[in-house]
Amino acid sequence: MKLGTTIASLVVTILCGCLNTFEKETVGFYKVEVYEFGDSAVQTRYDIPTLKVKSNRTFSLDFTNKKIEGRWRVSDYGDWTVVDFYDSERSVQGQIGIDEIKILNPWQFDCPFLKTMVFKKRH
Repeated sequence: MKLGTTIASLVVTILCGCLNTFEKETVGFYKVEVYEFGDSAVQTRYDIPTLKVKSNRTFSLDFTNKKIEGRWRVSDYGDWTVVDFYDSERSVQGQIGIDEIKILNPWQFDCPFLKTMVFKKRH
């Protein structure tokens, strides 16, 4: 029985122990809660993505007809925490708040008409 408990603890440590507190809080499923168009002439029907931030330090930005996948890393600067999403074609930065990620330049995340894009974590 003691061996089983030890093995279970080891598995949990391997799977979860590699992420720091900020990274653990970042992992989750997000939907855009706030967005603003940079140009009022843009159509009101716009493909707004969802975001999956996974514990293996990968992410998936899912649009209706396409998906962007890559890696992420978190940096804490005391007053603010930043997440960097990157793949072979882009590097996108977001500021982390309580259960939210504000993408600083949405056009870098293939949202060229958006001036503001804030993802809210869904529990």
